Amino acid sequence: MEVNNYIMRTQAQHIACLEYVKNNLHKQLIKFIYKTKGGNRRFASGTTHKGFLKTQFNIDLKDDFKSREGLITYYDTDKKGWRSFREENLRDITHIYNLNENGGLIY
Repeated sequence: MEVNNYIMRTQAQHIACLEYVKNNLHKQLIKFIYKTKGGNRRFASGTTHKGFLKTQFNIDLKDDFKSREGLITYYDTDKKGWRSFREENLRDITHIYNLNENGGLIY
C-alpha cells in the first residue's frame, strides 16, 4: 500500500527498520528517508562511524556519543552537518554501505 509516496509498513517492519538504523549507524553509512518537522520527505546519507568521520570530515567523535532518547542523531554526509529526527519519523532505508574500522568502504 502506498500513501503520499510512502510505502506503509507494518509496525513490526517499522520497528525492525528503526532498530537496524539505531544499531548500525556507528558502523555503516546508511541512506534513509525520514519525515521532517514540516512534513516533507528528506533523503539523507548518514553515519556516526568514528573512522569515517575522522578520515572524510576531520571530525573527532567522542567514545560516549549517544543520541538523545527518542531521536536519531547522525552526521549528514551530503549536507556536511549534524542532523537529528524523531524515531517515529523514519520511513525507509534505501542503501547500506559497510565501512572498515578506518572508515573505508568495504566492497
